[in-house]
Amino acid sequence: MMSSSFFLQAGVPAGSKSMNYSLEKITKLDHDNRVKELDVVEGGLLDMGFTLYRYRIQVFEKGAAACTIKFTVEYELPDELAATNASLVSNEILVALSDLVKDHLLSLHAGGATIN
Repeated sequence: MMSSSFFLQAGVPAGSKSMNYSLEKITKLDHDNRVKELDVVEGGLLDMGFTLYRYRIQVFEKGAAACTIKFTVEYELPDELAATNASLVSNEILVALSDLVKDHLLSLHAGGATIN
């Protein structure tokens, strides 16, 4: 297991009214258990009142050519903002990203590439 101070800055599409950017810190990277955990440390939902926004991605191998991906979102939000901002919590972007990775890996496999 490795702990890191590696940061990612994610941009938001032009015209987005809710967020401009999000700076995320990788807080857990465990290759053996296939776990990656990230905390938003600046911007993003923190600018909208969240005091913690963390997401975890874990991959479970299911045979030689399949896997299951588990996404977990953990957040803290003051009670006075819960009614208006809790609906912003979503794993949609993580699901979309996993679909892109899946399609890419399947195209490599169809072309005869070995996926390790």
